[in-house]
Amino acid sequence: MKRKNVLDELEDQLKKTCASYGIAATPSKDFMQLWAELIEKMDSGTKQLLQIRLQEDIAENRGIVFQHMLDIMQQEKNSFSKKRQCIG
Repeated sequence: MKRKNVLDELEDQLKKTCASYGIAATPSKDFMQLWAELIEKMDSGTKQLLQIRLQEDIAENRGIVFQHMLDIMQQEKNSFSKKRQCIG
């Protein structure tokens, strides 16, 4: 029961943060889709801090959700690097 409440709180915080970045949390978007959109809009410093925090959460075995979030961050980072190489 407590775990569900924590995940609900995490989702609520994600939706609030998305709103502050101008991302609409529509019923068609799941948690990870919102997360992916959010990290695309974040500045590199914020991303770096989040990445460190997610790594800490994973090390403390706080749940697989954090690993999925970190994986999406890494994919976005790799995608951005590839785009930069093509442009530059």
